Amino acid sequence: MYFADHPAGAIPPVGLGQIKYGMHQREVLQLLGAHYKVIHAADADSNVGPIADYFQYLESGQMKWAEVHYTEDGRISFIFFGYEDTKKIY
Repeated sequence: MYFADHPAGAIPPVGLGQIKYGMHQREVLQLLGAHYKVIHAADADSNVGPIADYFQYLESGQMKWAEVHYTEDGRISFIFFGYEDTKKIY
């Protein structure tokens, strides 16, 4: 299971529940890309790649954000979901 932060009662968006701690970014994008327009962090490095990916989704009629953060080798380190704003600037 991934390490995630979310408000009490937040429901993981479609696809996010299939993501597990340590998965590589390419696996994450395969799962999420089928459902969402994923935005890469602006501070991506050509040697490392994006440090995070972001996407919006609807939860109970409200637009929410989810973020997937990666380690330097491109594996999941942390996930945020269920927030009205991003935790980082993309």
